[in-house]
Amino acid sequence: MTRLILALPLLLAACGDPYQRPGTWQATGVNDANLKTEATNKTDVVMGHGDPGSNGTLDAAAVDRLQQDKAKKLTVDPTSSLAGGGS
Repeated sequence: MTRLILALPLLLAACGDPYQRPGTWQATGVNDANLKTEATNKTDVVMGHGDPGSNGTLDAAAVDRLQQDKAKKLTVDPTSSLAGGGS
């Protein structure tokens, strides 16, 4: 019984969102600041870059398959060092 009484404050402290406690760090624009810092070319923050000859057909088809829950299964090259086999 004594152990339960001693453990009760710990159990109650575990309730609630720890990120909402006063004094806890809160993210305030850090993602935007990080992107601006990391972007070598500042226009990449506003507009990305890619193949200038692409019309987006392949990309759009992939997104369409994903939205229709018909995404293609990923394949693994067994000769690749990324296949998980030891060397």
